[in-house]
Amino acid sequence: MATEFWVIFDTCTRPVYYRDVHNILALPIGATVTYNYSDHYLSDDAKRAADKWKQSAKDAPRANVLLVYGQTKDYQQGDDFADAVNAPGVQRLWIPTRLGHLSNVSVQNKKYYFRIELADYPRIDTVAITDLIHSLGLDHPLVLNPGTGRWVSLSSREELRASLASERGTTAERWHGIVSALQHDSQFSSDSFWRLSNPTGVRDKRQLVPSEDVEFDEYSVALSYRVEHEKEISFDVENHEPRESVGTDMKPRAISAVVNSQSLRVSPADSVLRPYGVRSIRVRARSEQLFGESEYLMKLSTGVQSSDWPIGAAFTCRFHVRKIVSQLIWGVIFGLVGAGAAYWATHLVPEGGPLKCKLLGLAIFLTGVVALSVSSYSLYRQLKFDIDRG
Repeated sequence: MATEFWVIFDTCTRPVYYRDVHNILALPIGATVTYNYSDHYLSDDAKRAADKWKQSAKDAPRANVLLVYGQTKDYQQGDDFADAVNAPGVQRLWIPTRLGHLSNVSVQNKKYYFRIELADYPRIDTVAITDLIHSLGLDHPLVLNPGTGRWVSLSSREELRASLASERGTTAERWHGIVSALQHDSQFSSDSFWRLSNPTGVRDKRQLVPSEDVEFDEYSVALSYRVEHEKEISFDVENHEPRESVGTDMKPRAISAVVNSQSLRVSPADSVLRPYGVRSIRVRARSEQLFGESEYLMKLSTGVQSSDWPIGAAFTCRFHVRKIVSQLIWGVIFGLVGAGAAYWATHLVPEGGPLKCKLLGLAIFLTGVVALSVSSYSLYRQLKFDIDRG
């Protein structure tokens, strides 16, 4: 079991699941998604492993996951999938889309819920993915009868996963390879593709990673960050706009950012998608709590959906914002020191005393000014929201 990994498939034959492929390609490393499958879509060994899963076993190693998209060639949105996969001489398309780690499995009403923490992108390796598919017994029509499920499987062919997970080329190059394969051969050819990086601080350039708080949005995505009050962070957004259509379909699409509070500022709110572009989205948040934590939502979505079929990724990014208590405390301390020094210098140092006393008074006064300046800066940054509101 230690060398086995999970292989989980998407087919996206219904609009409600179509966006899953877009989202797993768009989300940054560390984001969490959930996949759910009825029990008859699990292979026998996968079902046994899922049934033995112990959520409380915190010391158990996380299992590797490979996500794979599958369809028949020339299949398009809305086609009858059963007819397509059973047509004579049909060719099947398999595209590895994302690597990850399985962090939890739960079962409700004979439906299995797989919680997957996303890792990097696999590379396109036709030989490896074909060998993997054949080893799973998937060389048959994709429409499965109850009891013959294979859409969630376990594989012991670690060398094949290692080949697909090989870090040849950059992350961007592997992502482009996946998107290009989807654009040329699949039902996603007219869609927009983009991916979001984990953010970095605009000033300190320190990268943030998703927090361990797992709260899923309407798209079964969990992505949240812990952010300091008034700290500006920047997300890089890379897009691949491969649409070949003409006419009205070529109107520029945009990634729209919608927030649930004026205390969360996003710039720009709309980022136009251009072929093979990279741009940034800057975010700054203010905590409305003095000592507690404020929570804000930023929903990212692609263009305007003209039918039931999504045209790109959409998910919610959650921010947990807290003021820095240490800066508040030091601000108060420096304020008291500054006020005390200023009072001492102006009231307790004799005006007609010797030069040494006057110099001492001046030094104390200047120390007080510096301390009050530090206090003002620290407190203003942490209490700025309250000052702005009056």
